[in-house]
Amino acid sequence: MKKLLVFFACLSLTANLIILAVSCSKETIHLEDLDSVILNKNLNKLEGNDEQTVKNALSKENPTLDISEIKLTIAAVSKNVETKNYTVTVEPIDNSNVYSGKVHDITFYTETIHIQDLDSVILNKNLNKLEGNDEQTVKNALSKENPTLDISEIKLTIAAVSKNVETKNYTVTVEPIDNSNVYSGKVHDITFYTETINLQDLDNVILNKNLNKLEDNDEQTVKNALSKENPTLDISEIKLTIAAVSKNVETKNYTVTVEPIDNSNVYSGKVHDITFYTETINLQDLDNVILNKNLNKLEDNDEQTVKNALSKENPTLDISEIKLTIAAVSKNVETKNYTVTVEPIDNSNVYSGKVEGIVFYTEKISRQNLSNVVLRKNLSKIKNNEFDTILLALKNKNEELVTEEIKIDNVQGWQTNYESKKYKVIISAIPNSNLYFGKVEEIYFWNETYVDNLTYYVDKNTLDEKSIDGSAPDGTNKITHIGYSSDKQAYKLPKSTIYVPDVISPEITNISSLFENVGNSGDQLTFPGISYWETSNIIDMSNLFNNARIKDVNFSNWDTSNVINMRLMFYNVDFLNNSFSNWNTSKVKDMSYMFQRSGKFSHNESFCFLKWDTSNVVNMEGMFLEAFPWLLNNGISNWKTHNVENMDSMFANTNFNVDISRWVTSKVTNMSFMFYNCSSFNFNLSEWDVDNVDKHDNYDTGTSQWSPAYKPNFKQKLCTQ
Repeated sequence: MKKLLVFFACLSLTANLIILAVSCSKETIHLEDLDSVILNKNLNKLEGNDEQTVKNALSKENPTLDISEIKLTIAAVSKNVETKNYTVTVEPIDNSNVYSGKVHDITFYTETIHIQDLDSVILNKNLNKLEGNDEQTVKNALSKENPTLDISEIKLTIAAVSKNVETKNYTVTVEPIDNSNVYSGKVHDITFYTETINLQDLDNVILNKNLNKLEDNDEQTVKNALSKENPTLDISEIKLTIAAVSKNVETKNYTVTVEPIDNSNVYSGKVHDITFYTETINLQDLDNVILNKNLNKLEDNDEQTVKNALSKENPTLDISEIKLTIAAVSKNVETKNYTVTVEPIDNSNVYSGKVEGIVFYTEKISRQNLSNVVLRKNLSKIKNNEFDTILLALKNKNEELVTEEIKIDNVQGWQTNYESKKYKVIISAIPNSNLYFGKVEEIYFWNETYVDNLTYYVDKNTLDEKSIDGSAPDGTNKITHIGYSSDKQAYKLPKSTIYVPDVISPEITNISSLFENVGNSGDQLTFPGISYWETSNIIDMSNLFNNARIKDVNFSNWDTSNVINMRLMFYNVDFLNNSFSNWNTSKVKDMSYMFQRSGKFSHNESFCFLKWDTSNVVNMEGMFLEAFPWLLNNGISNWKTHNVENMDSMFANTNFNVDISRWVTSKVTNMSFMFYNCSSFNFNLSEWDVDNVDKHDNYDTGTSQWSPAYKPNFKQKLCTQ
């Protein structure tokens, strides 16, 4: 009986929980950034500064600009020269479907004039004693001291200087009148006084600051209490600033600041920290009321809708006592995700505190788990370990990945005895990502030391590292670099090998028979390093683990997208697990005897071939010959077999019972021994197209449960050879 290779099984990864996210609009639109449209910002001289004139000028200088989709902020620039200069800021109109962003520093002018700086005109700032502090008196004094000053072109800010002595001192600030064509700038520190008096500092009068409980918080009540506690205080000469103190307990507490009335002839200074209260109440902290922060999908984002949703999710909440801050979550994809911050209304008698992190959305979108996007995790050799370099390498290996939506959490390097530094990378979705969730931890890269094609190994006697152009000598345990021939085939490992590097040269395209019979004379071996091999250039994996005694190998990072030959790849091995499930087998043509006699000790009911693409396979001869039937339980029913020509002995001596009635067999020519000794098989294959089958001897020998009516209807004459 022909020896057959048994098919490898892939385990369907547990479906990841899809977290619903949201998009910022009912459809995703792409907005043109105004910075890429408004290229000419100098509008030169315009006839006027009205909005339409400026928009027309912008359109003239930037012909692709749609001025119906923008709004302007026009501001006059105050300068010595060209005081009728203006700056313009352009933004998209509200809810624009055309533009995003903001453009500053657009300029124009309407006329050029020359203006004197007031600092060069007002040279004498001390006006000495004046009769009064009214504006005209001060202007006249300024004119007298500075004869060239045109007082019709200025305006004044007159401020009393509060001091113990000379409280009727004043400072003056002079500015040009609005739109002055004569002056620019501002002059400070002009001084005068009207009389000299002595003032009492309020700190020396208000000695008792605790007013205890009052009937209410109106100004007269507080003034009366101040007078009662401080009998020498003249309350007609003071003014109050009363502020509520927001606390969990006694929220009707108040603080008072006392100042002299304007131009007081009695007092100076200011007194803080005067306190009183009107009643004691207890406030609930909003954190203890708003327990459910996820409002899920809402009809819209107006305040009342959000308040109603909050009330529904948190029934004890009194929405009349809260106010909201609703913010859209801005992302590359303009989703309609929102965050909400809840605070008590001003002077609330019910609530205190603040609650953040409340979320809702108005339209639902689906996010991908990063582990379903980052499938190629072995980045091979890259030039450095900078984040930008790593992200670029990730993008090159995983073309669908949007790197702006991920972040690097950790890069950890380590040094081995014989190899260069290796790195492990952990990535995750950025906070509030609209595209991804989750994290990916098993990403690797390195800086390769070996630059030639020699095999490097550790001499078992001297423990020195040596090299050879070929396979390492028999008895060698440690291989530090896998060499390869001129035709890019890796040199076979000695049976005694117990260590291989976690780097393989990208020059290698053929690793057939590499591990054949390795470990066959002893215990099963573990080679964790091969999990990180970059295999994207490998074409031939035939006989790779033929009869090898290896266990606990993780192949989930292997890229098999270019492999053509997997013949006898796992012949007589026991380490099969679910790490094959995502392999890309779309180019494989030969899977003959792939899993022959495999799976004896690694029983795994969840093993699955569901994602394997067999559409280009031509030869499946002996694929599962004498394999253990648990291998075939999941995934093979939907295989694409329309190019397969040889199914000879495919399931022989494998007591399986899986529905393969949907297989396309129109090109198959050989089905001899296909179901030999499959005693449990009983599915209906009578609809198979077997018109081209010319060899089918013993195909059903030993199939006692298989009804004759369910068997294929061969039309070719039986040929026994």
